[in-house]
Amino acid sequence: MTTFAPDDLPDPLFVIREGRITEANRRACEVLGCSSSDLVGADIDAVFAEGEVERLNELQRQHEAGWAPPETFRLRLLRRSPAGRVLADVRFSRVGETVLLAARDITETSRGEHLVGRLAEIAARVSGSGTVDDFLDACEPVFVELRWIVAYSSVGEGAMTTPLRILGAADDPVVVYGRSIVGVALEPARAPIAAEVVRLGRALFLDNLPTTQASRVRDAVSLDGSMRKAHVRRSAWCPIWRAGKMSALLSVAGSDLTEHDFVAVQLLAAQIGATERAAELQTELVRRERLAAMGELSAVLAHEVRNPLAVIFNALSTLKHERDVSDRAKDCVRILDEEAVRLRSVVSEVLDFAHPEAVTLASVDLGEIVDDALGAAVQDYASPPPPDIQITVDVPHELPRVLADRELLRRALLNLFSNAFSHVPAGGAVRVTGAVDEGGVRLTIYNDGAPIARESVPRVFEPFFTTRAEGTGLGLFVVHRTVQLLGGHVVLDPTAVGVQFSVVLRRA
Repeated sequence: MTTFAPDDLPDPLFVIREGRITEANRRACEVLGCSSSDLVGADIDAVFAEGEVERLNELQRQHEAGWAPPETFRLRLLRRSPAGRVLADVRFSRVGETVLLAARDITETSRGEHLVGRLAEIAARVSGSGTVDDFLDACEPVFVELRWIVAYSSVGEGAMTTPLRILGAADDPVVVYGRSIVGVALEPARAPIAAEVVRLGRALFLDNLPTTQASRVRDAVSLDGSMRKAHVRRSAWCPIWRAGKMSALLSVAGSDLTEHDFVAVQLLAAQIGATERAAELQTELVRRERLAAMGELSAVLAHEVRNPLAVIFNALSTLKHERDVSDRAKDCVRILDEEAVRLRSVVSEVLDFAHPEAVTLASVDLGEIVDDALGAAVQDYASPPPPDIQITVDVPHELPRVLADRELLRRALLNLFSNAFSHVPAGGAVRVTGAVDEGGVRLTIYNDGAPIARESVPRVFEPFFTTRAEGTGLGLFVVHRTVQLLGGHVVLDPTAVGVQFSVVLRRA
């Protein structure tokens, strides 16, 4: 049968009699940075930091008085080389005059606790008023002090990751390499560990990066070379979640990163996720307040314009019936009429933005509404009609009826059709297609022409955003809001050429 000597134990062990150390194992000597001859026979005051012996004696008195001692308690041990203190969780037992004391070095644990505390202080200071960048900026001095390299990356489709921030010492080779690829979308083959975290959906701690991992990780030659040069072999990779989906990734690398630090890094990732959500909520709150203010102003402005506009239309109607009018005057009346119609359309858009109407949902025939709205769009289009535009409609009669407010849906589709006519070139095509969609009915409106610029795509449904000099930027915003009120959604579909919007509505 195998027996274990005290020197085989992984933790420091001391035997104490009459206030002196009579035995100490090998691990005790390693932790305290001295030899066995230095310890054996030494007074315990030479081993414990100031005040710790008094604490031991107090625990002993409490025990003798009938109090159950704690299973473990923390003491500071004196290290000789290099000089310093070692924080340890201590257990002890007494047999007669002999005390057996086992100590576990918790320096790494205490560093993790200290790190969590410092990050919590930063989070409390930044929380609710700052962005993720503000939070990371505040944390960077901590990372530099710990000699950590920290990367914050967004996660896209197909496990694509894009580094957004790299934090650490400016002269660190890994930091230099990381900052050279900030903003670059990395395919899984270029960021295999990140891709693995995305696939698994959980945090990973790697104690030897990346040579002990799977072959696809081991193939990251450039990363491995940088890590070797920086003497960094350990790393933690933590997902950041938003609305049930992994939105970002936090990775931390360091030469002495421990599993206790891993816990702190996971908490840091959770805090970044919370900061992301708080920043989004703050942005949304500000946006809604601005929209409310703009809505009130727009309602007043539209009301003031609508009344004189009605007078203008009455006057134009009278002028149109005048016989003794020169051709020049007739041209002027025609121009005034066209501009007044355009102004009336703007007023209608502003009023729709300022005061959305109440929704009355009912079962409606989508094909009938499409025909009605498309006919109105062609009629309202600037005179003369669109030159040589090919309009095709494929909305099968057997499509399920949809749940909608007929008039609101008609106006939303009219807006989309008018938008298509405004962008289609002469001789181009506008196609309207209806089909059954998972959970509803999908209507697509496509027009030939130049696609929407990539930088404009995220903003097409924002109020007052437009790419046309004569546009108000309210049409697509009102469409988006209206379709949402109907319980559906509208999206701008990605296309290589032309522009296509899809409206998805619920079945009746």
